[in-house]
Amino acid sequence: MKQVMTIVAAAAALCSVGAAFAETPWATAADYGRVRVVVADTATEAEQWGAEEFRAHWEKVTGYSPTVSSRPGRGINVWIGRDGVPAEFLAEADLDGLGSDGIYLRTFEAGPNGQPALVLSGGRERGTAYAVGEFLERALGVRWLTPTATHIPEAPEAIAHSAGWS
Repeated sequence: MKQVMTIVAAAAALCSVGAAFAETPWATAADYGRVRVVVADTATEAEQWGAEEFRAHWEKVTGYSPTVSSRPGRGINVWIGRDGVPAEFLAEADLDGLGSDGIYLRTFEAGPNGQPALVLSGGRERGTAYAVGEFLERALGVRWLTPTATHIPEAPEAIAHSAGWS
């Protein structure tokens, strides 16, 4: 009986830690104007396309047009692609194991500049573009209904950490 109680208590503690992380947003509406897209000069055509799609849809939803640069800066850096992403952000990623279509999408509470960060990466052929689309759908609610019709919602009050996504 004591062993069962210990397991239940440990599970409850883990759930509360996960819930606290999930309740803390990655970004709030007050942060949306501080987003900066970082895409390397050596990015593939698909990665460059993904960066432009992110920028355009971020602006349509939030009303803020993020700067696109090959270097991180102040504010919330959104790294798109593989090159130039800080090594600590990719420590857990097996990018080569993703194939051409797999995605790596992860939020971070703090990047090298102490601000929240986001990495949208994946397979070189299409994976990064898919990661951008996944983020835009899950975090911002963008929906591609037909090739010529896209639903652009109002900006959410906050965006959850990717750890809270299932």
